[in-house]
Amino acid sequence: MRAKTSMLLTLVALILGSFLTIAVPASSAAPADKVTICHKPGTSAENEISVSRNALPAHEAHGDYEGACAPVTPPLACNQMALSGGEGTTTTVHQLGITGPTSFQLTYDMVYQPDQLEVFYEGTLIYTTGGVVSGTNTVTVNVPAGTATTVTVTVSAPEAGTVWSYTVFCPVIS
Repeated sequence: MRAKTSMLLTLVALILGSFLTIAVPASSAAPADKVTICHKPGTSAENEISVSRNALPAHEAHGDYEGACAPVTPPLACNQMALSGGEGTTTTVHQLGITGPTSFQLTYDMVYQPDQLEVFYEGTLIYTTGGVVSGTNTVTVNVPAGTATTVTVTVSAPEAGTVWSYTVFCPVIS
C-alpha cells in the first residue's frame, strides 16, 4: 500500500509540475523587437521614442526616421543656400518667417550622382523628388495651414562623393 501511495504522490507531483512549468509570467517573456526613432522631426514635438519594428514603416511614411534625432542646430534663414553634406542623410531646418498656408520656391542641384530631397512641414511630407534624381530643378512647394514657421529638408545621398546644393527661398507675403 505504501508503494502505491508513493507512486500516486509522485504521479500527482509530476502532473502538477508540468502545469507549473507551462505557466510563464508575461514579464519573463522575451521583449518585443523595438527600435528607437526620431518622432516628428523638425517640429516642436520632436522627440525620440521606442516603437515596434513592425510600426517603423508607418512612422517613416510621415517623416519619422530610425535612430536618434539630429542635434538641434539653429535653422537656416530662407534665401540661404544649403551645401552638400556628403554621403548619408542630411537634415536641415529652414526658417520661413511665417506660418502656413503659404508657398515658397525651392531650387536644387543634385549635380552628377543622384540624391533624394524631401521637405516636411510639422512632420508631414509636403514635397519629394520621388526618389533619387540628378540635375537641377526649381519647384513651388505649397505649405498647408499650421503653426510652425519652419520647414525641414532632408537630403538622402546614397553614394560616396556626392555633391548637392539647394535653396529654400522666402515666401512672398502678399
